Amino acid sequence: MAGPFKTENQIGIFSRITENPNEEFDLYFERSPGKDPLEMSLIDEELFKSIEYTVTIVKSLKHTKKETKRVYFNKLLSLARVGFLGVSPQPKLAQTSLDLVKQEILLIEGHRIKNRYMKLLGIGALVSIVACWIVYGVFSSITNITPLIGYFSVWTGSMVGLWISFGARKLTFQLDDLSVLEKDNMNIYIRLPYIGLCAIIFFLLLNSEIFSFEIGETSFEAITGRTEFQLLIGVIAGLFESKLGSSIYEKIQGLTIK
Repeated sequence: MAGPFKTENQIGIFSRITENPNEEFDLYFERSPGKDPLEMSLIDEELFKSIEYTVTIVKSLKHTKKETKRVYFNKLLSLARVGFLGVSPQPKLAQTSLDLVKQEILLIEGHRIKNRYMKLLGIGALVSIVACWIVYGVFSSITNITPLIGYFSVWTGSMVGLWISFGARKLTFQLDDLSVLEKDNMNIYIRLPYIGLCAIIFFLLLNSEIFSFEIGETSFEAITGRTEFQLLIGVIAGLFESKLGSSIYEKIQGLTIK
């Protein structure tokens, strides 16, 4: 964010670059008097945007120690000064340094964030599966719900598929993935029941023959009657979790009610 002007004459667009005293891990760019930001060269503009973006990523890092974030921030502050301040600013050198800092952040944080998220997602999926069969056991002790066991199997499979889906989709990380792992911004503990319910609705649509589904030469009747195929339907639903909800919505939108 650009600050107020100073009275002394400066060469560059910015007269001073420091840490923002009003916000932790934020840069304060103070413009030189009489300098218009529109006068920035293309390389300066790109450098400024890249630095600000990277600072935002560092600020948004969760579960990262403040000491580690401070190391990242100090590097960004130093290269910002190299790129914009002094008698002879070095924006190209600063941009090269910025790229190296980005790689460092991605290498260190990407590994930690992915493994932590997969651990939490796996624990959540396991708890969801256990809870699913506890519910089945409770209701089975009250009444006969054996005909509905397929839906519990589909839920179980969808939790497994969801966990595998994240690992398969996120083979490599981009810098913005460190801030937002899932583009839909859905929390783990909302995503799990959401995908489970989508899988059950998918199975309902299959049973209603609104959706068609084939596994090799296996008939649909055989699929709905065998536990391993029901689990497989759930796994497939979990694997396609990013598209399943929208596919169901589009399919239902196309139904004609008479």
